[in-house]
Amino acid sequence: MDTKVYSQLATQQPNNQLTTILTSSASGLLKGGHEAADVRRNLTPISAWTGGTNLTTAVRRDPDVIRPWLAGELARLVKDIGAKNSLYETEELISACDAIIEEFPVLKMEEVVIVFKQISRGKLLPKLYNSFRTRELLEAFRTYEGDTRAEVLERLHQAPKTPGVKRNSGSKPIFESVNLSKDELQNIGIWPESQPDPKQSES
Repeated sequence: MDTKVYSQLATQQPNNQLTTILTSSASGLLKGGHEAADVRRNLTPISAWTGGTNLTTAVRRDPDVIRPWLAGELARLVKDIGAKNSLYETEELISACDAIIEEFPVLKMEEVVIVFKQISRGKLLPKLYNSFRTRELLEAFRTYEGDTRAEVLERLHQAPKTPGVKRNSGSKPIFESVNLSKDELQNIGIWPESQPDPKQSES
């Protein structure tokens, strides 16, 4: 397996359909070199999810760019891990990439980078037992979805605290009553400056 081949293919210019959906971080990853390195350095699970480009959508827009990019990322990971029983054959590598795209339709390109980084650091698959194939790869992504992304979504969906509003266990706002004087109501434009004479209205 020659990782240089995938790197060269992945540096092809994306078509117009792809560029319209690419986030700045995804664009940097595709450019490679220092720009990709900067993106990798600053990526976090939250930024990858909120500011990332959907992998499946990107593949549909320009498969000739995204598939080689994904294969190149995976090839570098396989080389970094150095497991004897791994995805060294080109057909196996392509099949593994197809599995990622099919199994994880909401996955972001930036999340792929984070998952691969965590795998290489032994966080998602601490016990590889010298074997790294498609099964272990998909297991790592499922672990990421169930743990890391679930935590990200939970943090993002936490309702911000609003002054003057209390929340019960059902997250429904309970507003406290506020008593204002006539002068205060007039100052904010709610109470009319002149009131009609009740006697005149009766006549």
